Amino acid sequence: MLVFDKVDINQSKREHTPEGYLRVPANLARVGVYDYRAGDIGMTDRDPMDQVKVYRPADQVFDETSMNSFSLKPVTNGHPPEMVNIKNIKQYQVGNAASAISRNGDFMVTELLVTDSAMISAIEDGKCEVSNGYTADFDFVIGATENGERYDAIQKNIRGNHIAIVDNARGGRGCRLSDEQKKEQNMKKIVFDGMTIEVTEQGEQVIGKLQSKVEGLETDLATGKVTNQAAMDSKDAEWQAKLDAKQDEVKAAEAKIVTDEQIDARIESRAALVTDAKLLKADLDASGKSDAQIIEEVVMDSCDGLDLTVFDEVSKPVYCKARFDALLAVASKGDGADKMNVKVDDEQDVVDGDKARSEFSKKTEKAYEIKEA
Repeated sequence: MLVFDKVDINQSKREHTPEGYLRVPANLARVGVYDYRAGDIGMTDRDPMDQVKVYRPADQVFDETSMNSFSLKPVTNGHPPEMVNIKNIKQYQVGNAASAISRNGDFMVTELLVTDSAMISAIEDGKCEVSNGYTADFDFVIGATENGERYDAIQKNIRGNHIAIVDNARGGRGCRLSDEQKKEQNMKKIVFDGMTIEVTEQGEQVIGKLQSKVEGLETDLATGKVTNQAAMDSKDAEWQAKLDAKQDEVKAAEAKIVTDEQIDARIESRAALVTDAKLLKADLDASGKSDAQIIEEVVMDSCDGLDLTVFDEVSKPVYCKARFDALLAVASKGDGADKMNVKVDDEQDVVDGDKARSEFSKKTEKAYEIKEA
């Protein structure tokens, strides 16, 4: 796990070399208990934001292998975004540590040689804190130091990678840690999605914006549902109207369907009409003619000088049917009679045409009354 430690550059013993480089002693690490976030050191059984105590004992800080791992390590201007190695050292190096690494009380110390002019200027302007970049293991055991200071984990197997010169304390993230003093932040507890969480003021603002967006999306979704339902209802009504219209068409078509009984009755009625008509007009050709046309033809043929133009389209077929029935009645009395004003034979009376009209009027009187109603 990569770790960053922070200590101060010794300002009283800075020295410039003839080449212009800056030689300065530095405290690289120290023994003690330090505060970390649980998530920074990979502790999975605690909330990542929980503060935990990590103990760095003397036997680990001053372990010979641990101390030697910082010998001649590159100095960087701030922490690079990756581990320093042979492929990127030219990109990040602004100096290096001395070969000798030693102990001074609770501190691991060495001397830094800064060879970059911009870095030297930054140090002289006040950028003078040192933060070590290194890897380490953590033993998650709860205990207390000899002085009774409680801890949640022990740092072990420290291995140096680089020494960064920084302005202020830096917080680590993931497997990158920092022993630099972290800035205190005002934490707030808020309820989000039914859970109480502790966040900074900035985090509260971010979550507030996200919550507003979620509420907006929920409103849009609800509005969309109403709109879609209204559209569906309108479409359903349209389809129902079309279905009703089709059903009306089906009923109308069914009403026009002629049953077998109706066909039989029609054939029988047609045959009777043609038979009666030929009784009055033997040479009648009924092919392709309607019943009304047959009746009208027979009446016109049997009544010389008859003018049917005095009738409208409604009364004319009624008159012709009545006249046809009268002619048929006369014909049925005398064999061969075919005219209203012609003798049936020398022995019979002449049928009075006026009397026939009178009979017709009586027969059609109600028909006209129905029409007027």
